[in-house]
Amino acid sequence: MVDEFFLQSLIQITHGEIRLIDNDRKIRRIGQTNEDEDPFFTDPNFLNDVLERRPEASIDVFWEDDVYYARVRRKNIQGWILAGPVQTIVGAAPALKIAQKHKIETKLYRLPYCELKTFLEAMKLLLYEETGEKVCLGELYTKQQSETEQQKFFKKKCWMENGEHLHNPYKHEQKKLGSIRAGNLKQLEECQNEVWTGEIGKLADNPLRQEKNLSIVVISIACRAAIDGGVAPHKAFSMSDVFISNIERMTQVLPIQAAVVEYEREFARAVEQVKHDSEHNRYVERAKEYVAEHMDESIRVVQIGEALGINENYLTGLFHKYEGITLQHYIRKEKVHQAKELLLYSSYSCSEIAAILCFSTQSHFSSIFKREVGMTPAKYRESKIQSV
Repeated sequence: MVDEFFLQSLIQITHGEIRLIDNDRKIRRIGQTNEDEDPFFTDPNFLNDVLERRPEASIDVFWEDDVYYARVRRKNIQGWILAGPVQTIVGAAPALKIAQKHKIETKLYRLPYCELKTFLEAMKLLLYEETGEKVCLGELYTKQQSETEQQKFFKKKCWMENGEHLHNPYKHEQKKLGSIRAGNLKQLEECQNEVWTGEIGKLADNPLRQEKNLSIVVISIACRAAIDGGVAPHKAFSMSDVFISNIERMTQVLPIQAAVVEYEREFARAVEQVKHDSEHNRYVERAKEYVAEHMDESIRVVQIGEALGINENYLTGLFHKYEGITLQHYIRKEKVHQAKELLLYSSYSCSEIAAILCFSTQSHFSSIFKREVGMTPAKYRESKIQSV
């Protein structure tokens, strides 16, 4: 179990308060923070919510805006060690928000600053010293949250100050990209959890913008690696577009970091699937590529067969065997999917979209769309606008 000297040393590293809480919820504070400046004292409901979080992960990192906390399991007793709050950006705004939210009335209230990576590494060290349990940064996610949030909360990166520093190793990057090209998910996960010397290059002064820029680079490179591994370009680029759009909508550093890790794995899974099916359905994938490249034309199965150099009936049977639907149905579904995108993100009228996707008439387009989606194109656009 940790002693007070260790905890005091940890406070010197993170600059944040540390509290020992036993089974009876008695709190022993280690640092020098006044009670009237501690959100766990000024806001008992907040303390109760934190202690009631489920399920009980060994390390439970949670945050409010750019302010981070951690809850670490204690050894041999039903209790916790609470660390934080620390802010991961410079400025007074985070402290003002925390003071208002948790009823801290101290004038000129300030929060200690700590780099996110330093805080997470300190919590790893605290858990090991207390319980002997080893975890990697990739395991630091909040298990109480939904599955989507779980996938968004792990892995590492760091901010650095201006000046001379080593960058992340080129060999490490190449090994990771090689894992994606090979569709080797296990090797990729090992690469993601490796500890290496050096730091990520500085791409922006603002930490959130830095992480977004870095993520876009990582996703773009991983996308090319997936294409090299056999994923159809249109599929890989579509994945990349969706991933980058998701990143741009995020407002916190840690979920962005974790999302990128999962996106790299998605590219590896896509390669793995292609390699698994390559000997059986290469014609199916090529047929899909043909459809994607000819969305603005009237696509007939016989044309696809001729383009691939195989019999129309053989292609139809092969496609149905591996996809579970007919090729003609697939063409309709893809055109409807493209129509949904145009309805949401363009100002084209329904008649213009019908013409763009080469439906014979607007009525035919509406009929096909309603059969696939359950509502007319106009109703679909209206419902999505209202839900925003």
